[in-house]
Amino acid sequence: MNTLSLIIAGIFFILLNVYFIVLPLSKKRPVLIKNAGLALYALCIFSIAAFVSNIFVIIASFIFATVLYMSQMWFIFGVSKEEIAATLKKSATLTHSNMREASGDYLINNDSIKIRIICFNKKTEFIIFKELHFSKKTDLFKEIVRKFIQNYLMK
Repeated sequence: MNTLSLIIAGIFFILLNVYFIVLPLSKKRPVLIKNAGLALYALCIFSIAAFVSNIFVIIASFIFATVLYMSQMWFIFGVSKEEIAATLKKSATLTHSNMREASGDYLINNDSIKIRIICFNKKTEFIIFKELHFSKKTDLFKEIVRKFIQNYLMK
């Protein structure tokens, strides 16, 4: 039973890699894994490790996946920080929102959403969206940002 579960988790991991990484890269698009997808990806990685390890890895993986899901974090590979900043400005203009930069973070729509960009290297970033006040305009803003990022071509 344990080997069957490991095989199923391995197949699921391969399918996630194809969907999230191979498919966008084959079209020369950036990799964007956001919200539930990022939590699911982390859960899959830790579940494979749990089959080799013990029950504490499973518990830690569920906690880690929950934190990733609750933080509304996006993983982006293939787009630079400058391009993301330009995307945020374009998206704010399209949604008629005001945008200001405060200590490295971006505040959009009268401080209803706070955006932090964490840069690992030249083309790998995490974007954290923290909604301070819910509005339909902030959801529209995030959707436009997602569309802009997915439409960039990698060089």
